[in-house]
Amino acid sequence: MEPTISSLRQIFQNKVHSASGAQSSVSGSASTLSVLTKEELSELENLWVQLILWQKKQH
Repeated sequence: MEPTISSLRQIFQNKVHSASGAQSSVSGSASTLSVLTKEELSELENLWVQLILWQKKQH
């Protein structure tokens, strides 16, 4: 079953939140993601979703 765009967006959000939490606990500093604006994070999300969809078409 192909993941929907909304489910891919949710996966991306989960990855971002888990990565930022892991980075803060390991380094003791703020996440690199915290320097991104909401617009930049949204664009990164859109590109990630497009990449996943493109990869699935290649198989």
